[in-house]
Amino acid sequence: MIFVPFADGHPDGDPIDVLTGFVTDNGEAKARPVGVAVDARGGLLVADVPAARFGGSARSGNGSRHSGATSV
Repeated sequence: MIFVPFADGHPDGDPIDVLTGFVTDNGEAKARPVGVAVDARGGLLVADVPAARFGGSARSGNGSRHSGATSV
């Protein structure tokens, strides 16, 4: 995931890596970001699913759905 700085409604600088590690060195996906939000303190919250489960949802033993989440 990248951040692109903007000024006056237009890109103003090079993209900056914010979150990496979703792809292996040979180009295979290890996980895929599926949701992004900003918390009350301005922190970036990213939900991801492992590449092998992409397109479905996981269920825990009690039947609730879940996915991984990372705060950066």
